[in-house]
Amino acid sequence: MHKMGICHRDLKPENILRNEQGDVKICDFGSAKFLNKGGSTLNTPYIVSRYYRAPELTLACSDYTNKIDVWAIGCIFAEFILRKPLFPGKTEGSQLLEQISILGLPSRDQMKQMSSQISEAQIDLVQKIDDIPKRDFKELFAHPSYSKQEVALAADLVDKMLHWVPKKRITCEEAL
Repeated sequence: MHKMGICHRDLKPENILRNEQGDVKICDFGSAKFLNKGGSTLNTPYIVSRYYRAPELTLACSDYTNKIDVWAIGCIFAEFILRKPLFPGKTEGSQLLEQISILGLPSRDQMKQMSSQISEAQIDLVQKIDDIPKRDFKELFAHPSYSKQEVALAADLVDKMLHWVPKKRITCEEAL
């Protein structure tokens, strides 16, 4: 999908199907868009169900890339492990606070790299939040049902998918 320049823009558990053989299919391409030649899309930021929305969308940027899909997949994978949403925000503001509570406070530089549309006022507002350290996904995912190796692999993958800076997020090919 990404190789073809398509950004799904609404990945969530309900849009991922699995059959008895374990084959996985993505459905509901109603919000999908083709990316422009630069790899970005200029569209509304009000897409993707809130729990799976990347921070650049939470901050109302419309110059996003297909890395919003990578973020959503990271959230979905974490939800499969935790058996509950990773970032269950009720509003745009609480969604960003949920993300910060797990990923730590993004630096000023990270915020500038998220999107060219993030204003200094937005950066200043976020930087006023108390510095919250990043949580360790290994601790978050620890469960008697999973081995330490499984937890370590899952934590590493989610950590690479849920990076504040879209360009630093792993690609789908790298994740596979």
